[in-house]
Amino acid sequence: GVTKLTSGSSLSNSETTLRRGINIMVLDVNFNVVSSASYDTWGDSSVSQPLRTYVKAIPQKHLFVGVTADSSDNYIKAAAPELSFYGVTLINNLAWRESLVFLGQKGFSVTQQAKTG
Repeated sequence: GVTKLTSGSSLSNSETTLRRGINIMVLDVNFNVVSSASYDTWGDSSVSQPLRTYVKAIPQKHLFVGVTADSSDNYIKAAAPELSFYGVTLINNLAWRESLVFLGQKGFSVTQQAKTG
């Protein structure tokens, strides 16, 4: 299933419990939690597309933090291309109970910054 938290949740909120599958938190540029969700990509075949939609909807310049818990490799196929587009390329090769942590900023280009900075 999908678990979502309300806007304004803090990192210490008990509702931010790590759940099986992929857990993602979106932060604004001031590091305020904008949204958070958990997708049981191991046990629920219906969550891959909602995960993809969630990642696509992250606002430009917002940060996203993700972590896998327990196992997340069964039902990730539909979301994997969207995550890979934002640099989360190891998501395609996770084995059973293998861990992954990722951090990114949507709309930010390291290459472009290097050219102008």
